Amino acid sequence: MPKTFKCPNCGAPLKYDGGPDLTMECPYCKSPVIVPEELRGEVWGEAAPLAGTLDEAIRLAGPLAEIARLVRSGRKIEAVTLYRQTFHVGLQEAKVAVDKIARGEPVTMTNVTVERVAPGKSVVVTDVAAETLAPARADQAGRRVKRSVATIIVAIVACLVDFALIYAVSSLPLRLHPVYRTGMELVKNDPAVIELFGSPVRDSLLVLGRTEGSLYGGEMANLQGFIAGPRARGTVFLYGTKNRDGTCSISSISIRIGDEMVLTYNGSEPEKGFQFTATRTQILPTPTPEYASAVLQFGGEGIGPGWFQDARSIAVDGAGHIYVAEYEGGRVQVFDPTGTFITQWSVGDAGRYIYDMPADRRGTVYVVAYGTILRVEGATGRLLGELTPPDDHYWFDQVALTPDGGLLALDENANLVRFDAEGRVVQVLHE
Repeated sequence: MPKTFKCPNCGAPLKYDGGPDLTMECPYCKSPVIVPEELRGEVWGEAAPLAGTLDEAIRLAGPLAEIARLVRSGRKIEAVTLYRQTFHVGLQEAKVAVDKIARGEPVTMTNVTVERVAPGKSVVVTDVAAETLAPARADQAGRRVKRSVATIIVAIVACLVDFALIYAVSSLPLRLHPVYRTGMELVKNDPAVIELFGSPVRDSLLVLGRTEGSLYGGEMANLQGFIAGPRARGTVFLYGTKNRDGTCSISSISIRIGDEMVLTYNGSEPEKGFQFTATRTQILPTPTPEYASAVLQFGGEGIGPGWFQDARSIAVDGAGHIYVAEYEGGRVQVFDPTGTFITQWSVGDAGRYIYDMPADRRGTVYVVAYGTILRVEGATGRLLGELTPPDDHYWFDQVALTPDGGLLALDENANLVRFDAEGRVVQVLHE
């Protein structure tokens, strides 16, 4: 007697009368629907002729489905590349196969041509080598052995070709299913997942699994996806329900790396996010120690000697003297290596803004004040001169010392000027 199941696209009831057909058209939304495996596994009392082969075909059909999609979208070069990687054939053979897939013609694999393959029917195979060589050759027995092996290989490959488009149609709805999309959003944005896999976390095109109707009119989904990040790759198992009102609820998510379960998510406690199934020391790499720690602290907020209001630039010379500049007002304070106040001096008028300030080993301080670069004797504050730019159109805001005693200066328009140790311009690089 006929059996019924629901259309995964519109939810309409569909009647399946049995037989070898793997797909049928929904009379309501007109979309192609794959008959559930538990229904097509039997032809009303008889074992399905290609049940085992179909399982193998579905397991291996991911790359071929992608090849078919690339062919349909006109991206033949990418299809040829993927075909070569999948079947390990030469460039010319891959080109011929992709062209035949595009035209809907039989596909030739090395010395074997697939003429036809369909569920419940025999596979018709033509051995090109056998047609070309004379039948009386001494290696006729060897060709018979080759043909037997080739027939087995062709049966699998032919099924892949025959069901590639069907697989693409069935895989895409799984990837677009609300349970998959909602679950992957949780996976990609969870701190524990990012901590383990690195950022960004990406998912693959291949999605496996199944969906089926629930007693309350919704649709339950049991899906499997794959993720990868800079640190690790893993497999994600998603369980959830698409409700009748279009909303989605996630029951659970688990993530494996290899055979080890590493993270789990409980839909009844979403506030907890993903939880490690083992201690971090067992899963995560040993963190590197901090590269620096505080060894000296001095000063505080104020206007007197040794105190700061808006200190933004700091420099240290070869003798260990510390120079600290206020952003506004032009004040620079000098401290000894222990942080004890020594003296202070000012550059220009009180309205100057100090943008940057390095110091060289000799105690010369370069103060970038209001777009100009001043050379100052750090111990006394005596102005030694001003570095002259190539013209008046430069407004410097960042400087850095070079190993030869020169200076690199960057202006607000991203122009880079190089000065030698005497303050002369030796090179200009424009944006």
